[in-house]
Amino acid sequence: RVTVQVVRNSTSLADERIFNSTFSEQSVPNSMTLNENYEITVTMNNTGSKTWIRGEEKMVMIDPKHTPATINQWNVGYLPLPQNVDPGNSVTFRFTVKPIETGWQYFQCSMMNESGKLFGSPTQSVEVIVTKRQ
Repeated sequence: RVTVQVVRNSTSLADERIFNSTFSEQSVPNSMTLNENYEITVTMNNTGSKTWIRGEEKMVMIDPKHTPATINQWNVGYLPLPQNVDPGNSVTFRFTVKPIETGWQYFQCSMMNESGKLFGSPTQSVEVIVTKRQ
């Protein structure tokens, strides 16, 4: 007699132990002007058991449904790691956004592994009002 116990998809459990992150802090303006550049900083902590490797793991913009949004109103694609990040350490991403749509815009990022799966806690969501230059 064989007994099989299925708890959950084992790959998602493995991913949570191996790939995990927490959001630390960010600098995102609450208002911006259409087609102007703004410097953004986001700090994430590696709380998993795997070192994040530059060229593999990255940060990506996400939409309100927490889906990767590589084509977005911020004119930002994938954000590569500036260096490898060991477990227990943090990394700060510094990048420029250039809003290309007016109105209230949703700003949020998440970490993504080399397989294209989001992991860990996303950044705090920010609603940014984008207006035309007067």
